[in-house]
Amino acid sequence: MKKEIADKIIDEIKSREEFSRFNIDEILQVLINMNVSDSSRFYEEMPCNEFSTDEPEKKRCSTLSFRRIIRNENVDKHKINLPKKLANFIISTFSIYSSDSLCRKLRLDRDLSDLIKNSNSPYSILGKYEVFNYNNESMRVYIKTKPVLIIPGAKSKEKIMSWEEKNSIYEKELPSLFLRCPVRISKKEYLSNTF
Repeated sequence: MKKEIADKIIDEIKSREEFSRFNIDEILQVLINMNVSDSSRFYEEMPCNEFSTDEPEKKRCSTLSFRRIIRNENVDKHKINLPKKLANFIISTFSIYSSDSLCRKLRLDRDLSDLIKNSNSPYSILGKYEVFNYNNESMRVYIKTKPVLIIPGAKSKEKIMSWEEKNSIYEKELPSLFLRCPVRISKKEYLSNTF
């Protein structure tokens, strides 16, 4: 990816306070090293990347990863067929995090697809942000997983934030000897157990 395009994406990431703890230079290098070919596809899977930050004083850590690169001009080029709509419904019903499903949801959301189409960049990014919070009386780990949508030059940040929040998943880990055992909880329960 050309540096000037990556810089537009980085500017959007910097504008989000929750990402200020992450190493922006590392994120910039991942974007610059991306090889995005011309295609009629709406999105491509990004190479493995994950950035972590630890806040021991707040008893939480978080990770940020970028999952899909979106070709903004292709947002309206294809219709989503019935089997994919059905898959989205099933994934949503069981609260499974799926970047492919979220990309389809983006295309079905008229407001967001307009923001993508009118971006000042040829690319947008869909990522995943996870917060692992263990600052609670029970010492359980409470997890918030939310999509991160970076649309350079988007006119309405509120629509983006609302979509991200609507597609967030809240969980707590149950005691287990060997494996992570997260169960879905409400946003209210998550907020009442994280300080």
